[in-house]
Amino acid sequence: MPKEKSPRGPPGENEGEARHLPAPTNTLRALRALKPGATYLVKERKPRRTFEMFFALIEAGHPAICISRVHPEQLRKMHPARFSMKWLSQDEATEHSLRPTNPGVLLSTLYEFMEKNRESTVLLDGLEYLVTNNTFNSILKSVDALQEAVVLHRAILLLPVDPQAFDPKEMALLERNMRVLNLQGRRRPGDTDPETEWLSLALKPLKGNSPELEDEEE
Repeated sequence: MPKEKSPRGPPGENEGEARHLPAPTNTLRALRALKPGATYLVKERKPRRTFEMFFALIEAGHPAICISRVHPEQLRKMHPARFSMKWLSQDEATEHSLRPTNPGVLLSTLYEFMEKNRESTVLLDGLEYLVTNNTFNSILKSVDALQEAVVLHRAILLLPVDPQAFDPKEMALLERNMRVLNLQGRRRPGDTDPETEWLSLALKPLKGNSPELEDEEE
C-alpha cells in the first residue's frame, strides 16, 4: 500500500521557497530500487544528489529525518515538506542542534525516530565533521551500530561522503557493509557496488535538478 505523502506546511508558510524542484521522473523510478534495511554510501564532493534522493523519498511518502551541517532554516528553504531535522553544531542554544562530540546522543535520536517510524529514510550528512571532532574508529563503531538499527526497522540510510576526506583504508572500512553509490565525476574500478551501479548512472546525470547548497561553515 502506498505511503501517505508528507504534509506541506500551512498556506503562506512556504512562500519564497522557489529553490525546490519536484524530483525528475527518472529519479523517482531509480529510487524505487533502494531497499529497506540498507545503507547507501554516496560518494560525492557536496551532498547535492544525496539531498535530492532524500527529498524524493519524502515525496514518495517516507517519514524522514536529516542530521546535517546545513542549518535547519536553510533546509526548510530547500524543500517545503515537513521532516525531522537536527543540526550538527557546537551551538547548544539552538533547539535543533546536536553536538558533534557526543555521537551517543546522535545515535539515540536516530534510534528513537526509527522505532516510531518504521520504513523511514535517514540522511546522515557530516561524517567528515564527526570524525574531526572524535576519532575515525569511534565514528565507525557508531555507524556500524546505526546500520543494525536500520536493518531492524527496515529504514533506508543515506550516508554521503567526500572520498578525498578519507584515506583508502578508511574508505574500505566504511564501504565494508554498505552499498556504494558513486556520484563523483571520476570513477575507479570497484568504486561502485555492481548491484547499485545502474542506480549511480541513473542519478548522476541529473544536473540542474538538485537542491542548492551553500558552502558549509568550517
